[in-house]
Amino acid sequence: MEDLRQVYRALGSYFQLAVGSGTGQAFDFDIVDFCTNFKLDILKTFSCLKLLEQEGWIVLTEAVYLPSTFKVKVNREQLYDFQLKHKQLDIYVKTLLRLTEGAFQHYAKINENAMARFLKIPVKKWWGLFISLTKKEIIDYNPAKDKPQIIFIHERIGADDLTIDKERFEARKRRQKERIEKATGYATTQRCRSQQLLEYFDEQAPTCGICDVCLKNKETELTKDDYERYQSKIQALLKKEKLTEQELLESFSSNRHASVLATLSHLMDEGFIDKEGDQIIWKKS
Repeated sequence: MEDLRQVYRALGSYFQLAVGSGTGQAFDFDIVDFCTNFKLDILKTFSCLKLLEQEGWIVLTEAVYLPSTFKVKVNREQLYDFQLKHKQLDIYVKTLLRLTEGAFQHYAKINENAMARFLKIPVKKWWGLFISLTKKEIIDYNPAKDKPQIIFIHERIGADDLTIDKERFEARKRRQKERIEKATGYATTQRCRSQQLLEYFDEQAPTCGICDVCLKNKETELTKDDYERYQSKIQALLKKEKLTEQELLESFSSNRHASVLATLSHLMDEGFIDKEGDQIIWKKS
């Protein structure tokens, strides 16, 4: 919570938002500049921003292109009066309204470059017109954006009052930890990769014979006597208690691990052993 509140407090300062303001407001956001300004760790900050988003405080958008939009702030009579008083702007206002629809009711999309070509004027002059009309409060103009944005869903509150659903947060952490453990387990467990994948979906299959583990097991030569010796010890260990693969291996010298893994693979294929989560159990009496 300390990290989360630090980032939330910095957001308010970065966008100069007063407590009680900001609802629905969107801002261009450069996370590198933000972290540099407030001396924050960028990875930890990104995690905090995603958590604030998950909790419904903000929305963090990706870098997407948002076209320019505008809306007429005055009614038609006021706009007509403005055109009469500013003859030099009349042609531009008429063109703007003719090439868009619904600008009196909602924000209409515009393409400044296309409009400038239509009027045969430099695009900088067209941009200047929008700025001028905005300053005169005739329109509200939003220039095109191609940067990530932060949108405040709720009004800014004091950082000390910031809260999250801790139970939901801990549940997400547990799920993420489980995913990581399953991924690392798949990579480090010396069992047929295909069998591991299918077991994840509660399916059974023989060893594939072509994955790295199967090929390694094929290289490990086991005599009948060796196999029976390892089987006997594994059986004795597992009948006492369930063990993980790593715990089983610790009962053998390191130079025997390849042979033990090969024996475990055979025992699994023959149905002598099975897995319950990460633990191995002995099935047959």
